[in-house]
Amino acid sequence: MAAWLILAFGFLWVRLPGFWRSPYQRYEQAQRLQAAGRPQDASAEMAMAIVEDPANAGYLVSQGYLQLQLDRPREAEQSFREALTHGPHAEATLGLARALEARPAEGKQVLEGLRPAALNPEQRFRRLSLYAAMGDFPAAVSGLDALETDLSPEQRRLSLQWSMAANDWPRATRLAEQVEQASSDRAVRAEARLDRAVGR
Repeated sequence: MAAWLILAFGFLWVRLPGFWRSPYQRYEQAQRLQAAGRPQDASAEMAMAIVEDPANAGYLVSQGYLQLQLDRPREAEQSFREALTHGPHAEATLGLARALEARPAEGKQVLEGLRPAALNPEQRFRRLSLYAAMGDFPAAVSGLDALETDLSPEQRRLSLQWSMAANDWPRATRLAEQVEQASSDRAVRAEARLDRAVGR
């Protein structure tokens, strides 16, 4: 009997490498595969982790973002919705809104249920970015007041674009000045000067 068990284990070891992994080890392996540019394999590994631990919202969220990377928004939507059945989850909500970008009315409804106070600054900016991606530039700009002093250079440039699209010219002028002052890139500075001139 022991010999058969050893033989069976040896067969699995050779034929199915990784069968002994815990769900968390599968999650870690999925992260490594994603970092190596293999999102398809990473998603397959996450699927196994979810089979073994279906109530783990974090695994479902990770799978959802992998599915978005693979341009499978419908599957991502299902993963994020399943994650939210286990309780409130900011990343699941932001992911769901992103999965719904092609259906902006639904996507914006999801975002409106997400309280900015419950988010960290990076998540708040992503929330505004999703409004902009759905074409609601006034909504994107309206949330900038609490973030404007701490924006990264790239976030400031994006905020400038949203402000111009929303016809918020005072904000656009102010942001253009900040972009021009902060950048050492001549092309960026020239573009910011032009944006500032348009805003005046």
